[in-house]
Amino acid sequence: MIRSRISYSFLIGYLCMLMILRWYPIDQIPSFLWTSLMMTIAFSLLLWILGYRSSPFLLGIASCVFLGIICAVWISIIHAHHETDQSIEHFSGEKNITVAGIVVEQPDLRPTNARYVVEVQMIMHADGSHEYANGRVLVTDFNNEPALSYGDAVLAKGTLERPGVIEEFDYGRYLSVQDIYSVMNRAHVTLVKSHQGNSVMDSLSRTKRWFEGCINRLFPEPHASLMVGLLTGSRGMLSQNLTDTFKATGLTHIIAISGFNITIILTILSRILFWIPRRLRLIPLIIGITLFTLFVGASASVVRAAIMGILGLIALETGRQAQSRLLILWTAFFMTAWNPLLLWFDASFQLSFLAIIGITEVTPKLEGWMQFIPDTFAIRTSLAATLGAQISTFPLTTFLFHRIVLVAPLTNLFIAPLIPIAMLFGFLGTLVSVVIFPLGQLIGIIAFLSLDLILKIATIGAMIPYGSFEV
Repeated sequence: MIRSRISYSFLIGYLCMLMILRWYPIDQIPSFLWTSLMMTIAFSLLLWILGYRSSPFLLGIASCVFLGIICAVWISIIHAHHETDQSIEHFSGEKNITVAGIVVEQPDLRPTNARYVVEVQMIMHADGSHEYANGRVLVTDFNNEPALSYGDAVLAKGTLERPGVIEEFDYGRYLSVQDIYSVMNRAHVTLVKSHQGNSVMDSLSRTKRWFEGCINRLFPEPHASLMVGLLTGSRGMLSQNLTDTFKATGLTHIIAISGFNITIILTILSRILFWIPRRLRLIPLIIGITLFTLFVGASASVVRAAIMGILGLIALETGRQAQSRLLILWTAFFMTAWNPLLLWFDASFQLSFLAIIGITEVTPKLEGWMQFIPDTFAIRTSLAATLGAQISTFPLTTFLFHRIVLVAPLTNLFIAPLIPIAMLFGFLGTLVSVVIFPLGQLIGIIAFLSLDLILKIATIGAMIPYGSFEV
């Protein structure tokens, strides 16, 4: 009990301080730290004067809170971005500049363009001179044939710009989470050499694209793009009309790999491994989700989703909410210690964090009220997890996207039972189609019908008057 209170004190002090520093100038942090120290000493002396000499526990709690504050300040300082003469953003505004670098993230392929995150090694100016540079630049290529892959060494020519605000959305802060401070729109990209990145990540990236190609051969559009979104998190090939439909019905979360989607996959695997004792089941489940994470590319967002999903599974499988709460907070600590911008500017991390809280706190109560629903293919669990995640994330989604989706609970209620069925049979059908295509088609019929129902429910939900409106 004492250890948990100490942990809570440290973690709450850390997370609260880190959130406050989101609005605090980095050059004023040292003075703020000294102010916090003096306030902590004053509080401790006040407790001593009031007669808590025989109870040092409160002093220990205050010390843990202050230790968390110091840790948050220190992490903010060491992760602060400092622009130098060789930083790629230093050359923003220069036209006809050529950057030489390597594609270090999986490409974001869309119907009309392709986006690449390039780690810059050198730049060449319009006058022919060149110099070394460092940093990442987001390159958008509208002539994306053939599409590039992770690890490709490229030359990108265009105009460097700093990402700004687009329709009240701070694009610069969004990209800063990925350590990107410069963009090159409508660039001319040339492949120099392939396989220059990490060999493991290179293989994973190409395996993911191969798997997505298998899905596209098995399913027609728009079912194929939806299945790709469910299984690999790639949603660049979805039509704008379908994307708007999902936004209007509160279903965007199903087409991106998030903690919620990973939890559904884990619950499906848990039902398949029902013959293994509950405590021993966690080990193969964690191994399974690790393999899945590697299979879809192990990008930073997917790794975060996998961590959050595993937390949700541990909470559901063990039923120990107190330990789950502490585990979630410690996970948030280590993830934000690695990159504090996750807590400040990454909406996906914030929503995943709240979704896992909803899954651990709300889902068990909802499952108790849904005993009349069969749990075949984890339908009841996924339905309860969906509603629990929706309830906990509703305030933040309304604040971030300035939209209230009244039909979201209804559409999620009908779609939640279909998601695990579509994912399970879609995955199995795609794998089998590689060996025996007709048999893969036969298995994929169940997934196709589930996807078709999801699309129809989303379309009907988007047609409901006043089902979604801006605030």
